[in-house]
Amino acid sequence: MNLRRLELFVAVAEELHFSRAAERLHMAQPPLSQQIRKLEEECKLQLFVRNSRNVQLTADGELLLKHARKVLGQYGAMTAALRQARDGEIGRLRLGFVSSAAISAVPPVVRYLRAQWPGIDLELREETTDAQVDLIAAGTLDAGIAREVRNAPGLSATLLQNERLVVAVATDHHLASRTSVGLEELKGEKFIAFPRDRISRLFDHIAALFHAVDVEFDIVQQAVQFPTILGLVAAHLGIAVVPESLRAFVIPGLAYLDIQDTNAISRLSLICSNEMTDSLLVAKVREACLQTMGHPGEDQQRGAPAEEKDDVSSRKLTHTPAPPPPHAARNEREGGDDGSEPTITVQLDVVSLSADKPSPPAVLQTEGCKTGQRDMFRTSM
Repeated sequence: MNLRRLELFVAVAEELHFSRAAERLHMAQPPLSQQIRKLEEECKLQLFVRNSRNVQLTADGELLLKHARKVLGQYGAMTAALRQARDGEIGRLRLGFVSSAAISAVPPVVRYLRAQWPGIDLELREETTDAQVDLIAAGTLDAGIAREVRNAPGLSATLLQNERLVVAVATDHHLASRTSVGLEELKGEKFIAFPRDRISRLFDHIAALFHAVDVEFDIVQQAVQFPTILGLVAAHLGIAVVPESLRAFVIPGLAYLDIQDTNAISRLSLICSNEMTDSLLVAKVREACLQTMGHPGEDQQRGAPAEEKDDVSSRKLTHTPAPPPPHAARNEREGGDDGSEPTITVQLDVVSLSADKPSPPAVLQTEGCKTGQRDMFRTSM
């Protein structure tokens, strides 16, 4: 019993008229009648009662119709799934990201993937850049959104965005009244930074910027999580150089200054192994990143091995400060009355180290992200 005969049978059974069924199938009536007779011979059953006026299904025909519809439906689903797998529209993709990318990059990328290819099972993992490189080499991560990946054997990198670096200072710092500052003006300052053994690439990049202007990168305190770094800055323990997307953190007693240096940028890239460069699933993530984060030149649409190619224009990030919410830490989804995408307000209790009085909680406001699993906005690097 072949599928084509089942399709012809279903058409006749639904139309209960050979001429109409033949017209629906775009074929002549005699071949259709012949195929139905062959099906009856194959089943050794009479499927239709025919007379000069109408066609009726027999009880056996009713039974076959019930099962034929299921078989044809399953066959259609199978062929659709195979086509989607061939085109990279379904499958599992393990995507890593640095936590700072969770603020401005990951939400729109995930939304784009969910809207365009809902069949992709996206497994998100927050990892440092160094950890992503190791996991990709080990084959336990398919791709990652990472910072400062330029020379990495066996990796392909697509530059997504040149994000400006900014200086975070306490509001009573002597530079706080400024909107921008030169790196050379930071000579003699004490810095709060992440440990080099955890975030080596961004650490080395920032250190090189200071070395170029003969400023000592004098680190007095280290922390891994961005909220901790910014909280320590607000507590007058030092200043910090951070990606501009961290302006989304609204912390009382904290100010951000632009840096007057064209090299004060952080390169955000999509990385994968050279073997995964042509993966259709990775290509879908690459498209989502380029569509939502930036538009490099045509020579960067595919991953470039080793050294990344020409820089793209700096993309100005914006944020909307939110007033401090009530004291209890919580996550809230707030959707607009117009049906717009909800936002996620994440309240972070940053411990103040000031001897005067404790600071109110910090507020991070960013666009909402539905990942199909729990929202991932833990903000460690």
